[in-house]
Amino acid sequence: MADVVVVGGGTAGCAVAAHLCAVTDARVTLLEAGDQFDHHPVNLFTSMSRPGVLDTSLVVSAIDHGERYGYLQAQVLGGGSAVNGLIVLPGAIDDFNEWCERDGLSEWSWDHVAPWFDIVATPTSLVDETSHSSVAQLLSDAWSKARPVPLALVSASRQSADSDAFRHAQATGRLSLRLQTAVSRIRFTGSRATGVDLVDGSLVEASCVVVCAGALRTPILLRQSGVDISGLGENLQDHPNIMFTGKRRVPFVEQVPISRYVAFKSDGDASAPDVAHVLGYEQIDAEGKLAGIGVSLMDVYSRGAIVESSTGAWTADFRCLSDARDRKVFVDIVRQVATEVVEQDLEATFHATDARHLSDVLTFLVTKSDEKVSSWLDHNVRTLSHAAGTCAMGVVCDGKGRVADIDDLWVADASLMPRIVRANTNETVAMMATRVSQFVAETLEG
Repeated sequence: MADVVVVGGGTAGCAVAAHLCAVTDARVTLLEAGDQFDHHPVNLFTSMSRPGVLDTSLVVSAIDHGERYGYLQAQVLGGGSAVNGLIVLPGAIDDFNEWCERDGLSEWSWDHVAPWFDIVATPTSLVDETSHSSVAQLLSDAWSKARPVPLALVSASRQSADSDAFRHAQATGRLSLRLQTAVSRIRFTGSRATGVDLVDGSLVEASCVVVCAGALRTPILLRQSGVDISGLGENLQDHPNIMFTGKRRVPFVEQVPISRYVAFKSDGDASAPDVAHVLGYEQIDAEGKLAGIGVSLMDVYSRGAIVESSTGAWTADFRCLSDARDRKVFVDIVRQVATEVVEQDLEATFHATDARHLSDVLTFLVTKSDEKVSSWLDHNVRTLSHAAGTCAMGVVCDGKGRVADIDDLWVADASLMPRIVRANTNETVAMMATRVSQFVAETLEG
């Protein structure tokens, strides 16, 4: 019997297991539905193309009544950190102060979380290689404020959640890792979590259960386990994203497909691109023949939900841009981006035919009414696979990640966020999971 069973071996699950093994003598069992790899490629498209790395079985819609598609989720030890674009941004200072002031989460102000960001800080590098044909150069020509984005790279190696700290935890002999192990439900004795049932019919008993299955799978697992708490599966958020794509003039053969970004900030001193950001994608396909410019809204007010159909199937309706504030700002940002990019030499980067098509699209966005741009967004918006918010602290869980009215059951992933941070989420998830695991450790010791 384990002291703690951790469900999910992504960024959050690896962080929880690593910290518990570092600060306690607890016996930890980590259950991961996917497999383990010796290393993860730097290039996200190479990493994602490996067999068995992604789970796209959950169908989602980005907007109300929009097209449904398979949501990209990592299903591998290391989770999103093993397949993502390597971007390391900690979120805006105001994100955490708002959690404290608006949501009553006194333990999550910036002053409280800043030391934990230091503890989990991912080593980063700045890749600043541009050429005449690169998207990075196109962004730099369009905006003087284009900058290299911090990337989770050391000596050209991806820094994922299953690397150093996790390996140290394994070396203690107190961490049991079980791969290709799917959980069907949480087991309860009265109001106390006492383990998990596996899909194969077996039981893993534990004194404490920490769920780290992600903002889509965690609420589904809780609901399937009989947990019925108001707000569970609601408050779903992600960053809406638009991609302008085309065939490259010269195929991309390097390792780092994202290197530069443009931050749109409400305050010049803001710690993150707290309104929106533009990323240059040198590659958006496995062969390196396509490139793109991604525009993402970081400051999000729209809310969706995880929904169960009459047949028992689960879907995620993000309802992006359903809040008028999001729609207005995104229309303005997309128009600003189109205005700058359409003036650039697109044929330096894109094949001539695709450059002309992209120019036509950008011209449309510059010249047409807000209503027409808004309608265009409805047909083209997707999300960044940054799902958050579905087990929000202050609603479903308390300020330490404990599920309301249930003993020894914790959540420690992006579903805890009351409001999604205004940045790429991986670094914040690592910080939150480590903090929650410290709260778990204090409970074990008490």
